[in-house]
Amino acid sequence: MEISTKSEFLSRVEIGNEQFRLLVEASPFGILIASSDEKIVLVNRFAEDLFGYRGGELSGLTIADVIEGGLPMPPAKLDIVGKVDTATIHSEGVARRSDGGTVPLEMAFSPLPCGGRIYVIATITDVTEKKENESQLAFLADVMERLYEAVIFLDDTGRVCFWNPGASSMFDVAEEEVMGRRVDQFITLDRDRRFAGDLIPRVEKSGRFEQTVTYQISSKESKRLRLKGAPVTWGDLRGSVWLANDITREARLEAEIVNVAENEQRRIGQDIHDDLCSQIAAIGCLVEVLEKDASLSNGNEARSLAKIAAMICEAGETARRIAAGLAPSKMMGACFTTAIRSLVETRQAGSPIRFSLNFENESLLDELDDETAIHLYRIIQEAMNNACKHSHASQINLDLSTDDSAVWLVVFDNGEGFMPDLRDSGMGLLTMRRRAEMMGGELQISSSPDEGTRIKCVVPLQERG
Repeated sequence: MEISTKSEFLSRVEIGNEQFRLLVEASPFGILIASSDEKIVLVNRFAEDLFGYRGGELSGLTIADVIEGGLPMPPAKLDIVGKVDTATIHSEGVARRSDGGTVPLEMAFSPLPCGGRIYVIATITDVTEKKENESQLAFLADVMERLYEAVIFLDDTGRVCFWNPGASSMFDVAEEEVMGRRVDQFITLDRDRRFAGDLIPRVEKSGRFEQTVTYQISSKESKRLRLKGAPVTWGDLRGSVWLANDITREARLEAEIVNVAENEQRRIGQDIHDDLCSQIAAIGCLVEVLEKDASLSNGNEARSLAKIAAMICEAGETARRIAAGLAPSKMMGACFTTAIRSLVETRQAGSPIRFSLNFENESLLDELDDETAIHLYRIIQEAMNNACKHSHASQINLDLSTDDSAVWLVVFDNGEGFMPDLRDSGMGLLTMRRRAEMMGGELQISSSPDEGTRIKCVVPLQERG
């Protein structure tokens, strides 16, 4: 006789009614048991919650009533040649809830022998969240595949876990060649920097990395990359994700634009120095002659002319300072350290701020190429302008040193300081950063309220050029 009710089914279970009921209720998954005609005879609380039924309302319904499509095959066929332990079938489906809604499911159907008959025990799991995550991952994977930029995921040892087509194109290495191998075997950066020994620890410590770097394709060929990195957790895997943009063309164009701007600025400064300053000086001489003539006949006119002469002299000094700022002596043939000394002396004149200037390996500093010298001069000029205008400092220290590997510049003031995150977007600070990057270097700003400001720029000499 076929069992068709919950009580009849429980009375036939060998392990005992109460034990079996407790076992079913203790399951962390939804449990549903049906007879050979697919009528439900027993469910646990998880299953009732999933389908939206209460108090035995599921009993008597068929599996097809609550799961779209019913069983993947008739119950009798689940017992494959009598081997119950190999007969579990896994499938996906959709639950029909009592309120009319639907829920995606993962299901496992197994035969359950009882009293000479085969019943079906189904383990069901709500996979709504899993499906949503899979959909998001599929979307992100599609985006990664379509990105022109290189996207790389590394574990904490620097081994490649993800390598998109953009990375294959940028670094000319196929995905199958790099997966599971250390990225430093395939990407050689300037200054002997490595992901495993330098960049990954920096990302783990600071939470982000963003810098312009040089990727060495060969001894004679390279690319300029904008490289960004951030720590990330992917399931049980901890590592970092990296985005690289090829900015070689943009960097070259930017350098050309800066060069054109510098040349035009130098021309204007030279014109001011050679023409305007000369004309102002000539006018001053004429006024002095008039002052002498007037002093013999009219004292009031002489005094007025003397004031005019003083104003003309002051205007001439102002024009010369402007010309020096636009076309510093380095660009007019003098050595680099002379140009820096002149800049500091100009700032010191008439200022209550004390200035300290220190050079190390001065002769090597004077051998810097024009491009590096100009960029460093402009960074120093902007840093000193900011300190004089905004910091309310009483002391500004400037240290400049070099050796065979790099140039180090430090500008420190003992002023009010600021929060770098709040003012990092200022045009002056952005310009200094861009100039450092164009030299292949790095500019760091350390400041906090009432602690002063320290600007450090490191420029590798092998990036000159």
